[in-house]
Amino acid sequence: MNRCQFKQARLTLGLTQQKLADKLKINHFQSISRIERGERKANARTLELLRILLKNDKRYEKGRKIPEMV
Repeated sequence: MNRCQFKQARLTLGLTQQKLADKLKINHFQSISRIERGERKANARTLELLRILLKNDKRYEKGRKIPEMV
């Protein structure tokens, strides 16, 4: 999942950076901002939790492929 896909996933979920950080158990929302700007890579745990959130979210388009972890 690249930085643009990461941000799009957050927007699809309708979450602020702070709320996503809370759901992903990340201490500082600035980490989300850094991932979205490409200054930091999300670790495997963070990406997997984000994929689970997307998979369980009704707003995510049915049939749309959830971005792979890379």
